[in-house]
Amino acid sequence: VYAEFFFARSGKQWVRVLAPTLKLQVYYKLIHIVVDVVCLALVLHIFLLEVKEVHVITKEAKKQKIKPFNAIFLHFTQFWNVVDCMCIIGFAVLVLQWVRHIQNAQTLHDMLTGEAFGRRTMNGTEMEKEAELGALLDQVESSLRHQMTVAYVRSVCLFLVPLRMFKAFSAQARLSILTRTFAVCAVDVFHFLLIFFTLFMSWAVAGIVLFGSSIEEFADFERAMNTCLRVVLGEIVWYEVREEAGPIVAALWLWTFCFVNSLVVLNMLL
Repeated sequence: VYAEFFFARSGKQWVRVLAPTLKLQVYYKLIHIVVDVVCLALVLHIFLLEVKEVHVITKEAKKQKIKPFNAIFLHFTQFWNVVDCMCIIGFAVLVLQWVRHIQNAQTLHDMLTGEAFGRRTMNGTEMEKEAELGALLDQVESSLRHQMTVAYVRSVCLFLVPLRMFKAFSAQARLSILTRTFAVCAVDVFHFLLIFFTLFMSWAVAGIVLFGSSIEEFADFERAMNTCLRVVLGEIVWYEVREEAGPIVAALWLWTFCFVNSLVVLNMLL
């Protein structure tokens, strides 16, 4: 169990209690093993395809008397080839982290079920009990931190999978409508996002100045940005803001933010 303390600049503090869990048996169903094996086979298939493409490019470069390195570099500067490389690298890192995660879980399982651990914690001296429990807690903390690392890597890989699907969609006329639309409007969307986030961050900073000393949702820039995003998506934080800042200040901030960002700017995009 973790107790997370957060202190605002005004001195006010908030406490959050976290109770993370850790699976000691990673594969407890056959379907889990099958899914991982299939995923690994698909990644290896992508890797072999890339190796074949590099081999073909190298041969063509030698025939045309071009440096193979330059030809390979030009090949991997294309967007979809970059996506393939990111998928291969991301899943390779995931496999390595996953193997280490299994090892950590097995080590922790052996510590908890071992006879030596039970004998020392039950019948050993105080120093032996303290040493065994300390080693156990260190292993639990290390395993939990690594589990979070694995979760972050898995989430990145899951974001790469749709990009890989868009590459497959681009080969079909109807399915490629979305990818072609993104390609055409990318410049306009970039300029819109530049204007939108400039206004968005202005109201987030104003929220920090007005409510940061008393409301946790505006205590720092990260929380303020997240709260403003919730407001844009329709979740109104009116009661929390009104109770701490008063109805007039809260209404001015909330109404102007909703009018400018939600009603005007977003409708310009639509």
